[in-house]
Amino acid sequence: MRTLIILWISSVLPACGLQVESARWGFNGKVVAERVNVLNVLVYNDTGQASNGDLQLVQTSGIGRIDAILARADYLGPGQRRWVQFTPYVGTHSSGNWQLRWGRDGRDRHQLSAPDVGARAVVVLQPRAVQPGRRKLPGYAENLFPPTVCATDALAGVVLGHMPEWEPTREAAFLDWLFRGGVVHLAETDGGVPLRFEGALALLNQPGARFRHGNGHIVRHRVRVSELTPALLAASGFRIPGTSQQPLKQNYSMRNSSQNLFRLLGSCVSPQHNWTLIYILAGLYLILIAPVNYLIGRKAKRHWLSLGFFLALVTVFSIIMSVIGRKGYGTESRTFAVGYARDLGNGRADVTQWATAFVAKRNRYKIVSDAQQSILSAAQPNESVDGVIRNGPKAEFDVDVPVYSKRQFLHRGVWELATPVVSVQGGTYTVKSDLELLDVILWQGGKLQRTSKNGNIFSGARAIDYYGHTRIANGKDVTEIPHLELLAVAVDGLEISGQREELPPLTDGQQHVFVSVLAPDSLSPARTFGDYRGVITFHCIAQVAGDVEE
Repeated sequence: MRTLIILWISSVLPACGLQVESARWGFNGKVVAERVNVLNVLVYNDTGQASNGDLQLVQTSGIGRIDAILARADYLGPGQRRWVQFTPYVGTHSSGNWQLRWGRDGRDRHQLSAPDVGARAVVVLQPRAVQPGRRKLPGYAENLFPPTVCATDALAGVVLGHMPEWEPTREAAFLDWLFRGGVVHLAETDGGVPLRFEGALALLNQPGARFRHGNGHIVRHRVRVSELTPALLAASGFRIPGTSQQPLKQNYSMRNSSQNLFRLLGSCVSPQHNWTLIYILAGLYLILIAPVNYLIGRKAKRHWLSLGFFLALVTVFSIIMSVIGRKGYGTESRTFAVGYARDLGNGRADVTQWATAFVAKRNRYKIVSDAQQSILSAAQPNESVDGVIRNGPKAEFDVDVPVYSKRQFLHRGVWELATPVVSVQGGTYTVKSDLELLDVILWQGGKLQRTSKNGNIFSGARAIDYYGHTRIANGKDVTEIPHLELLAVAVDGLEISGQREELPPLTDGQQHVFVSVLAPDSLSPARTFGDYRGVITFHCIAQVAGDVEE
């Protein structure tokens, strides 16, 4: 009888006999702080039954789980193994532990090794069947290349020595990454013959030692993949990030941290309290509770009148101060976001938004992205978030938000959004954009400089300091755009924290320009939070005519 019961229980409970055979962080075994990274996990179903459920990635600390749960729907047939890719956002402090959980209530767990933090990677793209050989550069399997450009933040360059076998989604993601500013190094085949590509990758067949695709660079090397070294890459003008021996500059004093940016965004959505009314009510309360109540006690023939007045006064003012102090004014649910956009060509842009939402009603909210490709993150390295994120073509973030509180989140997506066209001639600039223009900032003379409103570069330009924010007005509501904080976090290679300032190299006649515009409502990832207001800063490459200091 006992045997029958055991067999019956084992038949009705789902099988959760998964094994994690391998887990690989990033493109080269490391993650990049303040960026979306990849985690590739090889799972194996060693049971005789299919495994159907969620595979969860959870970050923990000494006090329990932190951040939100990243979940992937997982189905594995009996004896099947496959790679599962997560796209976690790693903050400045990535020393926390990471776990994979599955099964009923996530009881089955696998502890992952803590990732090392490093610079963006340059890797050799290798066929899945090729084993690592004698190379001076790390390898990365082509079948694990992310299917979206939003997950390639930690990738600086790729070395190609063969024609990759990709489905259209990965091929498109690779070309988007290249157009956005990636660097591709083309090596010769083992027979010394230049590579030939087919299909959409045929654009890599252009003649010449180096050429461009959008903002990306393609460089040909007359050596095989095994002969390429970091020194050869540096000699071609594209050193591997993190290998510079130059002394760091000491120009600015601030943290390159998304949490610093979220803190500033939180002040944009916090309710406005009427402190004058609060002070008047507090003074009136002190007058009534002390002198007035004392006089009532002296003159009243019955002592319970004084006691009743005291209790009523405390009750009434407690309710009034609670309502006014808690709610304030302008307590409608709303979201404010700042974004960083990079051109992908054909009227598309890769947009990263740092957003903070304020809610006036407790609820289980769902943040849904309408982007073509999207990634969401709570970006919360210090506390637990009661929410589950499912990234994919239509990413979702299901989260509980207490009443009169704020929820920060990060949103990556590819949007139909035309990049402004900027041209610089002599001492003036022109910007053509379909969106409302707010500000233009130039990278000039090794400094970030704001231009004047009339388009003059030099007479109105000044170096941006920590307090240099652009103010935009919407009726009586004035919001400051934290330009410096946004660029310090978002722009690869631009570190403004008493460290260094450098941007990707450009060809002659080009200049880095950052154009800020009001974000269209279509970019809102959180319509359930009410009113959305955002500012998007495009990283533009301007054509320069005349003598302009670089």
